[in-house]
Amino acid sequence: MQTKSPLDTIGHGTHTSSTAAGHAVPNANLFGLTNGIAKGTAPGARIAMYKVCWEYPIPECITTDILAALDEAIADGVDVISISLGSPGETILSEPTSTAGFNAVRKGIVVVGSAGNDGTKYPVCNIAPWVLTVGASSMNRQFPGIVVLGNDQTFFGTSLYPGNTHDSLKPLVHGYSAGSPYCVIGKLISKIVAGKIVLCEAGGEVQDVEKGVVVDMAGGYGAIIRGISNVDEYLITTAHLVPATKVSHADGEQILQYMNTVPYPVGKILFYGTVVGSTSPSAPRVVRRRGSAVDPRRVKFNIISGTSMSCPHVSGIAALLKKARPSWSPEMIMSALMTTAYGTDSAGDDIKDMATGMAAGPFDLGAGHVDPNRALDPGLVYDAGMDDYLDFLCGLGYSQKQIDGIFTKDGSVTNCSTRERAGAANLNRPSFSVFAGAYGESVILRRTVRNVGSNVNAVYTFRLSSPPGTEVSVSPGKLVFDATHQTRTYRIRIQSTAPYGVFTRYTYGWIAWSDGVHRVRSPIAVSWPSQSAAVSTM
Repeated sequence: MQTKSPLDTIGHGTHTSSTAAGHAVPNANLFGLTNGIAKGTAPGARIAMYKVCWEYPIPECITTDILAALDEAIADGVDVISISLGSPGETILSEPTSTAGFNAVRKGIVVVGSAGNDGTKYPVCNIAPWVLTVGASSMNRQFPGIVVLGNDQTFFGTSLYPGNTHDSLKPLVHGYSAGSPYCVIGKLISKIVAGKIVLCEAGGEVQDVEKGVVVDMAGGYGAIIRGISNVDEYLITTAHLVPATKVSHADGEQILQYMNTVPYPVGKILFYGTVVGSTSPSAPRVVRRRGSAVDPRRVKFNIISGTSMSCPHVSGIAALLKKARPSWSPEMIMSALMTTAYGTDSAGDDIKDMATGMAAGPFDLGAGHVDPNRALDPGLVYDAGMDDYLDFLCGLGYSQKQIDGIFTKDGSVTNCSTRERAGAANLNRPSFSVFAGAYGESVILRRTVRNVGSNVNAVYTFRLSSPPGTEVSVSPGKLVFDATHQTRTYRIRIQSTAPYGVFTRYTYGWIAWSDGVHRVRSPIAVSWPSQSAAVSTM
């Protein structure tokens, strides 16, 4: 039901705001699962919520409402803006969160935004460098819904179904044999699925929770949902209304093979509630997550995942840093969170992309998984100001009219002809991304770091891992600080050592500065063209 009020009708905004700064609440649970104390990241902070999304006549978040809310938040003097919305834009100009976020950062406000839920190989939202963009990851808490077949084979699935486990075996049938492989409403044949567990294919524009409902409406007992190949190996946990679970595509293939090789296939689903501390699979992992399903039930608490929910975690951490380090700029806070992030999982291996099982690179993982305690004392930070961003915008080729009319809007005139044209590449952020040149060609980038550690006379040396196909060198090799010199500049040269065609997409590496106490790490990403294209030496 639509309401022209601040009332949150679907729970998205309430969930994100309470994640950022909600007070401690005992006995929080969803149908008895995960019972315990729920608490926001920065429970001592105050929350201002701005409603910009509406359900009628169609669900949408109108650009003018987003801009108005951001302007209102700036006028209200907030310290952190948490944006759990967005859609990938072709340019920064096409993202209202990026254009309005520019003015927020000018006022000293930290802007945090969701990266989006389309997966690690697709464009992200909130792409401007003055926005701290947040992806999503898994954790070591599981809700097992185990599939057991008549031949005693077992397969891990996941489900928030709150009902009890029934040990009796039920007949199995594939949705394809019952009229609809995706279990679309009105298409399953009741006389075929009655009393059976239906194997439904994920997708088909039908959300997982709806598939279980469709099976139930057709008289079926429950559902096994098979993930999409090479996409849903990360299993989305759904609060099903009927006995249902989701398995990986590979496991679903084995279940289907069993069903096709015996005359009367049977199986059951065992539900184990909440399991914490599992070591398989390792955590965290980079995940893909689409929005939560429509569900007629109403609850006091909910379990929701995706970048909308990871964003306020980081927003709350940013608020804590703002309180602990009030003199730090938004860029310094972003830098601290990025350079202290970690890249290893609970098994001590590189954090993996859940969709592929392979090590996640910077375009999947970003700078890494946030570590709030280390961010409080990062050692070095990369700062930036408005002049740096204007160099960046000029470097991207935006006109004076675009920059002054959309970004600065303060009556000033930006003359790009007097600014550094390599400003886009040399923006002082703690990461490096370049396009590979022809064999032997190189790109030189510049960065400046500020010592914020307790030792004013700190000396930092570097270690690095060159992206495959490149040779990376750094000058100077040592950063020496003293009481009168708390900032130092270094240059990094990335030289191509492989001809075009050897690498077709991306290769990754990193550089880390250390004084023996702190480790200040930055990712390096090299994009390789599919056809010959030269990169000018800078």
